[in-house]
Amino acid sequence: MKRLLHGVIRIIPLLTILAWSQTPVNTASTQRTREVLNYLYQVRNQNKILSGQQCSGYGQEEPSHINNLVGAWPAIIGQDWLFGTNMDPGRRQIVSTLINYTRAGGLVTLCWHQTNPKDAVPDNSGWTSVQSVMTQIEFDSMVTPGTNLYNKWLAHVDLIAGYMKTLRDSGVVILWRPYHEMNGGWFWWGAKTGSSFKRLWANMYNRLTTFHQLNNLIWVWGPNTGVVDTTYFPSPYVDVGGVDIYVQTQTNAVFTNENTALSRVMGQKIWALTETGLVPNSDTLALKTDYVWFLPWHTRWCDNVFYGGLPTSNGPGNSPAQLATIYNHPATITRNEVVIPPITSIRAFTRTSGRKSGFFFTVDGRSLLGPRPKFVLLHDVQMQTSQTAH
Repeated sequence: MKRLLHGVIRIIPLLTILAWSQTPVNTASTQRTREVLNYLYQVRNQNKILSGQQCSGYGQEEPSHINNLVGAWPAIIGQDWLFGTNMDPGRRQIVSTLINYTRAGGLVTLCWHQTNPKDAVPDNSGWTSVQSVMTQIEFDSMVTPGTNLYNKWLAHVDLIAGYMKTLRDSGVVILWRPYHEMNGGWFWWGAKTGSSFKRLWANMYNRLTTFHQLNNLIWVWGPNTGVVDTTYFPSPYVDVGGVDIYVQTQTNAVFTNENTALSRVMGQKIWALTETGLVPNSDTLALKTDYVWFLPWHTRWCDNVFYGGLPTSNGPGNSPAQLATIYNHPATITRNEVVIPPITSIRAFTRTSGRKSGFFFTVDGRSLLGPRPKFVLLHDVQMQTSQTAH
């Protein structure tokens, strides 16, 4: 065993250009989806963080403002499938926005303030419906295949899937964050039993992946503050965890407390500051937490000067000075700094030669050690790796 470990230690310096790939929960994920997920892990391992900004409306107003303010675009923009009458034109514009941002080198995340499946017509009742009541009995019926509520929920999901297929076919990888803040009681899907919420999540996962073949999704779970255990955590169907935080000050201990809680819940998986009203102190983000990205909410939470004053609730929003500070921090990654390395196939062999033992690696059949040495093949494992470390 000591000889084998010695072989591993000797080979590691030769593999500094490599970074092991993470496996998405959807094993049919596209190559690009795997590359983006792998990149997120690299960001965490480098103790860096991706800048982000949620958009209002259907375009990229707030990210454009950020660029005008600090001279750089956010690495990630967020959009919402939203609600209201005649949503098709707006959703088509969202699709175009996300395609264009991806082609410009950025990443995109999507949430969905879905209207209540009890409605006669989906979307039309707007925000009131999103925050309307669904009893536990009704919720249990909705997550049971074959019921009327389930069928209405399914038809709404299928409608959204059509727009997501356009994104898939355009090469867009989506950091998909459905049913956020489920541990709070302000949305119809919130504050239900953990088991029934997990059924809702699994139903959506299976519909979008197995039925609609949306293999461009990275599944992001984003509860509200107060994460204490795995009650609402549908682990088999989650790639990235997170938390939504709205507080009054940048130095509030909730940023580090939730980071600690997520480290217990998520195990080896990564997590992000999936939504926030106020960016925390930049050194706190860089030195005391493991969030992979931050995503301030739109309008007055984005910039409480440019957009006309403090929000009426959920914290004071960010000032231009606070935004400039975090965007200029060396740990913050902006869009022009996003470099997603390709994943290739690596083969790892153990070999013996006389009394020496160790590992022999090839990338696409080419030895990393120069000419292929003579070896006795003991073990052959197919792995995924990235050609470039960051």
